[in-house]
Amino acid sequence: MSLFATLSQGGDIWSIQGISFSSPISDILEKESFTLEELLQEEELLQEVKARNPKLLEFLAQDEVVVQLIQFVTSPAPEGADELRKFK
Repeated sequence: MSLFATLSQGGDIWSIQGISFSSPISDILEKESFTLEELLQEEELLQEVKARNPKLLEFLAQDEVVVQLIQFVTSPAPEGADELRKFK
């Protein structure tokens, strides 16, 4: 059955089985190595935290990540940092 046939029968796009919407956050978390900065650049980060993404919360709860987050909040951005680093 096609997507359009399913929708015309009164279904909505969110109830269709077999369609997966991959999150950029999930893609980052699947990589072998990534940085906190990569995660902070993603616009969907807060939504993923609110949705209680287990992998994301596990990463953010690591001691070194918590220390780095505190440093980001309490220390001014270094001279020459890009706008994203300064304001996000």
